[in-house]
Amino acid sequence: MTTLRLMAIDAICQRGSIRDSDVATLRRAFALEPQLGAGDIEALFRAHNLARVKDPSWADFVIETLTDYVVRELEPSGYVTASHAGWLIARVTSAGRIRSKTEHDLILNVIDKARWIPESLMVFALGQIRDAVVTGEGPLRAASGIGAGAITLAEVEQIRALLFAYGNEGPRAITQSEIDILLDIEAAVTAHRSSGETESQTSPIDAWPIEAWQDLIEKTTASAALAASGYAGPSREEALNEARPLFNLGDPFATSGGSAGAFSSEQLRRGRASLAAAAQGGLVSQYRPLPLEARAMLRLELQRIEIITGEAVAIADAAGLATRLGDVQLCNGPAARVVEALTTANFALAPALTPAMAGDRRRSTFHAA
Repeated sequence: MTTLRLMAIDAICQRGSIRDSDVATLRRAFALEPQLGAGDIEALFRAHNLARVKDPSWADFVIETLTDYVVRELEPSGYVTASHAGWLIARVTSAGRIRSKTEHDLILNVIDKARWIPESLMVFALGQIRDAVVTGEGPLRAASGIGAGAITLAEVEQIRALLFAYGNEGPRAITQSEIDILLDIEAAVTAHRSSGETESQTSPIDAWPIEAWQDLIEKTTASAALAASGYAGPSREEALNEARPLFNLGDPFATSGGSAGAFSSEQLRRGRASLAAAAQGGLVSQYRPLPLEARAMLRLELQRIEIITGEAVAIADAAGLATRLGDVQLCNGPAARVVEALTTANFALAPALTPAMAGDRRRSTFHAA
């Protein structure tokens, strides 16, 4: 560490606060010698943890600097290994919980900038959002006034961005770990809505987060169920595209020749299932059964990711997914309905999924009158 960097860090630690002038000094110091060492990084973490007051410019600086170190300077450059992910998680958490929103934004930025990351880092980031939704507590919900079980539009978009980033050059299909966390969130959201706390929400703006979340959980569940059944689909950006329906809503559902944009949210939800047999044109039309050769290539690609990151990637498992969808909080929700709709649309799902969808749930919920 250079003398200028050391002096700036020491001043911050002694004062217990970080000023914009400190950030400007550190930027100059790092510009003079851009190569970072382990000592520089530990010093930045020490300053961040000791300073109780931080001017706004600090967050951007520390996120940029630490991301550059983790993604570009640690070998292999451009990738995050399992050991590096464990090192980073240990420095941004206390008792398993992220210390502040800045640390969470750092994790999100690392995931966004890295070419490949281990699944453990993705699970950690998603898990922090899940914990915020499920408990309504923690730094990601600080001073928000939002209780347990409610989900915000910002959280939905953050989850979507994480799923996009992880699938950029990683697995296209939703993995078992990802769908497990998303279903945890869905169970909490469902319980919250069932409690009647949201009945007073009549504004379309109030409904946006729920509509956005239901769209996301339907599309991620479809991706997981189809992958577990031997299908390959489009990129995650396309598979989770908000602008396109999962199933083609078509003219039969239109009551007065209106466009899909004129449908109510309830019509959209019912339409996804009731017109599932006419799936052509929806996102599900892009899923195709994988031939044996393609399955072998997929296994090799997942093995390559494991070699580089030091961590295995597990695509969603049909039995595990069926078990989760049988939970009381999920069995009549959008995640379960979409799997039934896939069956109606003549997708050959894995045997473990088909009986799970036809068992104890009320089939009438899947077919609009």
